[in-house]
Amino acid sequence: MGKNPQKILVTGGAGFIGSNLCEYLLNQGNEVICLDNFFTSKKENIGHLLPNRNFRLIEHNINEPLPVIRIGRIDRIYNLACPASPLHYQFDPVETIKTNVLGVINVLELARKTGAKILQASTSEVYGDPKEHPQKETYNGSVSPISIRACYDEGKRCAETLFADYHRQYGIEIKIVRIFNTYGPKMAAGDGRVVSNFVLQALNNEDITMYGDGSQTRSFQYVSDTVEALVKMMETTKDIVGPINIGNPHEVTLREFCERILELTNSKSKIVFLPLPANDPVHRQPDITLAKKILNWQPQISLDEGLAKTIDYFKNQLNYRERRVLAINLSYLPLIGGVELTLSEIIKSLPAVEFDIITARLDKNLPKFEKSGNANIYRIGGGSGLDKILFPLRAFLKGQKLFKERKYNTIWAKSSTYAGFAAMLLKFRFPKTNYLLTLRESTPEKRIKQLARFMPFYKLVYKKADFIQAIGSSFEKRARELGYNGVVSIIPGAIDVKQFKEEISNEEQDRLKKELGVEPDDKIVVSISHFAEQDGMENLINAASLVKNQNLKFIIIGEGRQKSLIEALIKDYGLENRFIILGYVDNPQTIKILRLADIFVRPAISGGSGITVLEAMAARTLVVSTLAGGVNDFLIDNKNGFVINAGDSKAIADRINTALQDEKLRNEFLDAAEELIISKYYWEKINSKIRNILERMLFTG
Repeated sequence: MGKNPQKILVTGGAGFIGSNLCEYLLNQGNEVICLDNFFTSKKENIGHLLPNRNFRLIEHNINEPLPVIRIGRIDRIYNLACPASPLHYQFDPVETIKTNVLGVINVLELARKTGAKILQASTSEVYGDPKEHPQKETYNGSVSPISIRACYDEGKRCAETLFADYHRQYGIEIKIVRIFNTYGPKMAAGDGRVVSNFVLQALNNEDITMYGDGSQTRSFQYVSDTVEALVKMMETTKDIVGPINIGNPHEVTLREFCERILELTNSKSKIVFLPLPANDPVHRQPDITLAKKILNWQPQISLDEGLAKTIDYFKNQLNYRERRVLAINLSYLPLIGGVELTLSEIIKSLPAVEFDIITARLDKNLPKFEKSGNANIYRIGGGSGLDKILFPLRAFLKGQKLFKERKYNTIWAKSSTYAGFAAMLLKFRFPKTNYLLTLRESTPEKRIKQLARFMPFYKLVYKKADFIQAIGSSFEKRARELGYNGVVSIIPGAIDVKQFKEEISNEEQDRLKKELGVEPDDKIVVSISHFAEQDGMENLINAASLVKNQNLKFIIIGEGRQKSLIEALIKDYGLENRFIILGYVDNPQTIKILRLADIFVRPAISGGSGITVLEAMAARTLVVSTLAGGVNDFLIDNKNGFVINAGDSKAIADRINTALQDEKLRNEFLDAAEELIISKYYWEKINSKIRNILERMLFTG
């Protein structure tokens, strides 16, 4: 650092490394401007700096033209603006690319206009999955330009190119550093990165999620060492451009790293191994010869010392914050559905978080209050037909009352309709509380559009959300159309694959067929329905009349208002001997029936989450379905099942006939579907993503 105080701009200055850098620069007597849009960072990181007269905050996205007049004259620019964890940069990969191209051009143009020296915080990810070990700056990397990580990896490579070209073409003074894994205080909880994940899970005695077998290696550097290296690089002479590796060369396997955390936290957690994500590097270790030579720098903080400080930081965060979530959903266990089961499993996986659940008392025999583990269940209503209609208002009033008794970090609405209205009203009443909206309801899109048209304030259910989790791209599209501009994370429905792998003996299969009224030689077509108009059950019945195979039984599982109408339609067609309507069936029994079946048909006209399609795939039952309700994200026609248009009964019949006649094609579809489930939709992976979102929200706001 020069003798004279400098005026310094830090983009991404409220982030993990950025906030530590801002504090360091202020302590050196400089004037610091922090520019951040708080996409992944939080004001809490810099809250203690705001009273300092030499510190200024500008809330802005670098992808937009920079507020040059507000920034004024500057001497130094540290560009740290970019989501850095896979969970964050994959939320909106296009935005990530823009940050590394448009955003970088904007900060380079600012440096060009002001004559400021500028440093680019690049990353070790530019090396990809390296074939050279350890990695030197001369290594050009091994990166896939089309992988799900490429928005960040290739984005950062492009940013380095832009820096180099601006230096050559315009003569601006640039510095490029490649930062390896950094950890320490002010890390974001729930960002999906290994240090924060392992430490929080260990402190809460939760299962520690290890991707891969733990043999992959990383090199972890404490944040104060990183900050010191950044400043040393900035203050080098003009001829020093970089890139220079900034990292700790001490290499450790993730298994060893995890065991060290367990020892330091005295945790009772056990390690759960999950499949390794695509394109995840096996090794990561910097060669810091250049940093030693040019910067006279090397890391000073040992792994044990850095981990102890990091663990203390997260301990204080846990003690400072009451970790409590107010979850709102129209129904909850023992009433079983995809939403109810997912919520229940998430609650179990976060034992250190207290959940208060507001739900309708749809069955008057259920208690008004019930405690189940770390969940308090509040059932409102009297078990009448009015309970659904009155639920939003009643849930809001109940929520208000609960807020008087305790503090919540997060309000979580499990749908945009009944639960969403209540959550939106609570967000207005308690604006500092985070509001998470999950989109996976079965409400028809036609109904959603009517709500938005005739009740304009329905759009506020989306607009007021701090974060939206959608189970498919069609739900994200809806959120955008209704005015939501924040982060949407597409996390599909999850499948507990183990339930579909349990052995079912021939004797049990025969017994189940007998209970269902199915003959030993019969083929079985299954459908699951709420018996609502959008389910399209009349199209299935019409299709059944077109299929001539008499050894074919159609089983419909479910309950609903139009059940008697469907039964009457079956009678009108004279198909009473071919249809079996079971009514409500619990989830374990439903899985057994799916595994027994040959074909699963979902003739939905609109709405739905498509979770039943994934369950059928996991059961190795061939799927015939429309694309309603986000199914287009995983069902590919003539690859892992058959896609039909809504209302096309003839197509349903034709696909059933093909599936029964072409055994080879059927097995090809089943193999492809099973591979899809195992690679993308297994329970532990999906739950881990939702847990990360909740952890993130519990530590912000």
